[in-house]
Amino acid sequence: RRSAPPVNGVWDKAHRRVLFVDQGDIVMVDSVAGTRRQITRTTGAEANPRWARRETAVTFTRDNNLFVVPLDSGEIAQLTDVQPKKREPKETDSQKFVKAEEQKLIEHTRSEAEKKKKAEEKEKAHALPKYELAERQSATDLQLSPDGKHVFIVVTERTETAKRPNVPNYVTESSYTEDISARTFVGDAQDTRTLAVLNLDTDKAVAAEGPKKDLRWSMPQLSDDGSIAVAHVRSENNKDRWLLAVDPHSGKTRVLDA
Repeated sequence: RRSAPPVNGVWDKAHRRVLFVDQGDIVMVDSVAGTRRQITRTTGAEANPRWARRETAVTFTRDNNLFVVPLDSGEIAQLTDVQPKKREPKETDSQKFVKAEEQKLIEHTRSEAEKKKKAEEKEKAHALPKYELAERQSATDLQLSPDGKHVFIVVTERTETAKRPNVPNYVTESSYTEDISARTFVGDAQDTRTLAVLNLDTDKAVAAEGPKKDLRWSMPQLSDDGSIAVAHVRSENNKDRWLLAVDPHSGKTRVLDA
């Protein structure tokens, strides 16, 4: 049973090997050899497995970021650094003045500040490509382009104003009535989904531009060489739907079907 192909999975082109998530870990089953391989075994929750690098590697997402595992070595490498935007501490005018005066008058303070600046520049040179999330945002899916130059990121932003129905569960382990987590009311404001493209070489990110605002983006389908990316997009009110070709360099789109 454990070596049987799953109902839902991502198959390779030969339809022999399949990737899927089993209890938060990535697993690969070879349906011809009847073997099962554990790609990851962690306490984290991995998701969205995909084939990469001409099916010699596997990518997956965890904690807002994208990881790759070459099948020959099995060494996991992180490709992105997606995290909430850090708040810079605000300094008053008097604090700025005292800090500047200290660096002018005290040699030790000045040299320590220069050392810190050099260390930050060195760290930045070796840092992973960054993408900053705003408040209430999370990266729910990430995909590496076939040429390895871009990462497509589906960014989901939770709404604060939407109401959720109270669904009681009367038979519980605690013996007290507990609420079941439910989706927001259909007619109320929903979570928004946007698409961003991060260039791994330049560390620059662009947002995909749709035909209008208030759209819900899906992860694009990519051609084998990565030259074509087509996303399924729908309006927030479900009245319109598009197939859009996305340029990963600029984020500009072209309507293929509406």
